[in-house]
Amino acid sequence: MDVETYNVKRISYLLRYLGIPLLFFVLAKDVNSQNTERIWGPSVTYSWDQTDLISFKLKAELFTSLNNFNNTNVLKHAESSLFFTYKLKNGVKIGGGYLYRQASLLNSTPLHENRITEQLDLSGSVFGVNSSHRIRLEQRMRTQGFANRGRYRLTMKFPHKNKSGNYFKASDEVLFSLDENDFSGDNRIFIGYGITLNNDLVLEFGGEHRTNDFLELSGPNHIFLFTTDISF
Repeated sequence: MDVETYNVKRISYLLRYLGIPLLFFVLAKDVNSQNTERIWGPSVTYSWDQTDLISFKLKAELFTSLNNFNNTNVLKHAESSLFFTYKLKNGVKIGGGYLYRQASLLNSTPLHENRITEQLDLSGSVFGVNSSHRIRLEQRMRTQGFANRGRYRLTMKFPHKNKSGNYFKASDEVLFSLDENDFSGDNRIFIGYGITLNNDLVLEFGGEHRTNDFLELSGPNHIFLFTTDISF
């Protein structure tokens, strides 16, 4: 084994066995913050291949506050989306989609949003670690005005056992939004664990820390999102 291959493999093990616990520690510490809003977001995802090159994904997600679990406005925080991807070649996909929601996570007043997206996905694997880069552009048509947003997300996926199908997942995403009156930035760190129940059914759960408006002089808002997703 040459030196370069050894170093890459060593970094892979460090990310797998130290990176996930470190991210968990950061998120767990944030949960104890008094300024953090705690949200639960269950979702259902259905995916299908139209052809060998074109695939679709339909997703429905609900959000409810854990600080006020008897949230009667849970449907106001629901999101539904439909995305498609087209495979240009191995590891390279382009796509787009549409999303609708009534209100944001921190606002119970309906602020209807229709969102159109375009994206580029680049993926690969090194020593069993799957990584992907996603670049997404969004046009957000909302009750309070129009906004453009750009997003970049790095995702790493680690198999738990080679033959089990279960996996760990970690990602970090940076978002920049430009609306009619302001320029804002958000960051989202996610860690999760997926259980493959059979070839067509996967249960994934995790935690996501969202830092909203980190460019504001008054300071950012924090959200801790617990997620559970059933995909088939």
